[in-house]
Amino acid sequence: MDAITLAVTRGKLERLTDEMDMLLVQGAFSPIISEAHDRASGVYDAETGDIVVMGTNGLPNFAVTMQYAAKAVLEKAEADGIHPGDVFLINDPHATGTHLNDIKLIKPVFHGDRLACLLGNVAHWLDVGGSVAASYNPRATEIFQEGIVIPPVKIYDKGQLNEVALEIIVTNTRLPMENRGDFFTMFGCLKAGEARILELIDRYSFDTFNEALKELTERSERQMRSYIAEMPDGKYLANALMDNDGIEDRTLEIALEVEVRGDALIFDFTGTSAACRGPFNAAPPTTMAACFIALKHMYPDVPLNAGCFRPLSFVLPERSIVSAPIGSGQGFYLEASLSVAAATLTALGQAVPERAVGQPFATLPAVLTAGKHPTTGKFTAGLVVLEGGGYGGSQVSDGLINGAISVGAARMPSLEVMEQRYPVKYLHYGIRQDSGGPGEHSGGPGTEIDMEFLGVDTKATVMLDSQKNGSRGAFGGESGGTSSVEFEISGKAFVPLMGKEVGLSVGEGDRITIKSPGGGGHGNPLDRSADLVARDAVRGYVSIDGARSHYGVVLREDLSLDVEATELLRLERRERQA
Repeated sequence: MDAITLAVTRGKLERLTDEMDMLLVQGAFSPIISEAHDRASGVYDAETGDIVVMGTNGLPNFAVTMQYAAKAVLEKAEADGIHPGDVFLINDPHATGTHLNDIKLIKPVFHGDRLACLLGNVAHWLDVGGSVAASYNPRATEIFQEGIVIPPVKIYDKGQLNEVALEIIVTNTRLPMENRGDFFTMFGCLKAGEARILELIDRYSFDTFNEALKELTERSERQMRSYIAEMPDGKYLANALMDNDGIEDRTLEIALEVEVRGDALIFDFTGTSAACRGPFNAAPPTTMAACFIALKHMYPDVPLNAGCFRPLSFVLPERSIVSAPIGSGQGFYLEASLSVAAATLTALGQAVPERAVGQPFATLPAVLTAGKHPTTGKFTAGLVVLEGGGYGGSQVSDGLINGAISVGAARMPSLEVMEQRYPVKYLHYGIRQDSGGPGEHSGGPGTEIDMEFLGVDTKATVMLDSQKNGSRGAFGGESGGTSSVEFEISGKAFVPLMGKEVGLSVGEGDRITIKSPGGGGHGNPLDRSADLVARDAVRGYVSIDGARSHYGVVLREDLSLDVEATELLRLERRERQA
């Protein structure tokens, strides 16, 4: 295919998925979509369901796992048929990855009587039933405690809405009006994307369109294989640790061996902890997506589609936390997914040292509330904290500060909007001093949030991991700071057991302080410029004590650099290191 036609087709596809994402944000009823942007859209191959193009602002883990939803739809279509006007709805994690809150819609796009492609979008619904409001239960021991499980359902049949199925679904949730509104917004986005696809086909022809989709994936595959071929053949080991599963206070391990074999990679998770009782398991699509995304972090110039993942194969032990058995809890799959991504970055960093990074933070600090708003009297339930953390330093730069999780891009919602919707008041939201992993290039600091509850009878749920295990550094860099959470209830401190708490009763004036982890450092901290350390102190990233203890840099009370004392201290530290 000529380069111009291919470039225009790719650009049009990216633009239409971006348009779908933006329409979803603008029309969503739920702030986790409209404010946190917890959503994604993509174009998928009509024959295989493989991802072809995703929006530039969609969550990477959604775009990748959505292809498994597309594959599930194609499998169902073999038995039930597929027609113009059909739309399928699905949220089953075992088939599609992620968790029950993530509702996925798949729409076949026909040009005449020929299937051109599949369009898909996914959005986080604030509540999908289960035993806890907002469907986040860190003590759940089976998936049915987390909400309604939906296999591929033809929610539109030849353009006719299956109102009965939709009513059953939304009635099994605590927020039926919001969920119904988000559903129709998602459907409208698919219709808009379909119109853009048909415009593109009319411009270039059906055959040219399909040729472009295949060419895009083949080029990505060739480019990714060329990068892998540059890696030294061999096996590279890494692991990542999760504190506990919310039920038993025992460490869970992601054990990973990445084998480079020519222009292919084999990800072997033999030795990983068995599936846990709590909701911290990940289905195979989730695990594979985390590996894909970590690889893409290292090679961002390769267009994200199924082609760049074809060189990868997997060994996933059955009934492990990376290959969740049917029925197991997966509400907090992100914890396993983030640990998989962290281990993958560490393993690949050994194969390609020039691209190695300290590990990014590997937990999503989450606080949820449910109760009546003190002003409106309306029942509300949802995430009020979706906290960012620090990324790892690299060979050329410090780590990102207050970044979104490494496998996603959902952000902390606007505090003003959250205060309007939920019975909370944010007292402080800022950078967490001394939480970035020390290194020649330091890890990004995490953040801390101090929040007050306003409702008379509010239930609070909190989930936090990485309290025991910080994000590891690379090539002499030190680990980032760990996380922490503490309530103040009726004037008394309360620290949740294992960092997880469900349905805690909080009243007006009670508070919570939650701190996110920092990223791991890269390189020897003593090699960091003393001037940069002084700058970091002025910015609030590092304290005077932290500068001295971790970097060997002596700062005066006014945060100015004591050059002579610093030189002497660093000399002494280097002699001890030697």
